[in-house]
Amino acid sequence: MITQGDKMTNNELKRGSVIRAEGTMMGTIPFYHYGIYAGEKTVIYYRDGQIRQESIKKFVEDSSTIDVMDFKSKYKNKYTLGMSFERASRHVGIAGYEGYDVLSNNCEHFALWCRTGKAVSSQACGYESAHGYANSLPSIARLIGFFTNNVGMKKSRSISMRDL
Repeated sequence: MITQGDKMTNNELKRGSVIRAEGTMMGTIPFYHYGIYAGEKTVIYYRDGQIRQESIKKFVEDSSTIDVMDFKSKYKNKYTLGMSFERASRHVGIAGYEGYDVLSNNCEHFALWCRTGKAVSSQACGYESAHGYANSLPSIARLIGFFTNNVGMKKSRSISMRDL
């Protein structure tokens, strides 16, 4: 692994890692879309009321980079990357899993639950899922989420889609 200051230039993705891609809602409201990297350039994520496993290109849509996320030790050490992948893969194909809700049961709730055991969404103002994994506007919630990040989630590195 090569480092340049605090930036990691390793383009390898590890199965079970939480990744995110930036998107927009209604073409203008920014949000992050979260998933679990499943290997072989696929991602397990929650969208349109279903947990699905699809290509990383479909997951990122128009984003040119993905961020690999890291967490406080007490959260990331509870479940290994392998366990994170297994937790996610058990739910693939389940339609309407626990009922999607932007505040209490979204893609971030699902991905963080798989990796840390704590279903929270910083974009939803730190709102914890009532469903065991997890109305304000996402753009406002994203700002508030910076202060309510109770699993210590932070970006460890970004990877350009052209490098995958």
